[in-house]
Amino acid sequence: KVKVIQCNDSSLDRGNRRKLLIDEARKIPGRPMIFTLDADEMISANWSDSPDWQTMLSAEPGTRFDFDWVELFPGLKECDVFRQSAAFMDDDSEYTNRGTEIHESRLPETNGEVIKLNDIKLLHYIFLDLESMFSKHRWYKCLEHLERGERPWALSIMYQDSRIKSYDAPILPVKAEWIKGYDWLEQYRSVATAKERCY
Repeated sequence: KVKVIQCNDSSLDRGNRRKLLIDEARKIPGRPMIFTLDADEMISANWSDSPDWQTMLSAEPGTRFDFDWVELFPGLKECDVFRQSAAFMDDDSEYTNRGTEIHESRLPETNGEVIKLNDIKLLHYIFLDLESMFSKHRWYKCLEHLERGERPWALSIMYQDSRIKSYDAPILPVKAEWIKGYDWLEQYRSVATAKERCY
């Protein structure tokens, strides 16, 4: 079920939007485990059969969950892997943005432990939809130059779209169980779907 939340904040501070969503999620009855996913993310398809899921469900309030953050490459055969906290068992800790206006912190500073999950992955598919990635990076470059005074040359290097940048993260094969049943991803299985100007 999807619920549309109206945001009346006209500022560029994404932390305010993150707080709005967390506050809204806290209104849902039941044991409050909250995921804070971006629009180009989802958890891996093996979540329901994973021992990690039971670990999450039985965790104490305040527990934060640290995932392998898997960036899928065109063709869905390889990925790079970082770490990202993207869920927590709610303990009503107040959300405050500890990042920047456009690269905000995801979670409240809860009072529990951090559990590193091994099996459930956080899939990031920005590299699959190149036009969306180009648009997002153009937005970031303009915003960071105008609002934060970042130098255009440095921003062009940071958001350079001429190749995939793994930042020395390990590059691993994509496991079929991560994307099994996510049929909409099949359209990206061919590397030929990538634009010639990239990769």
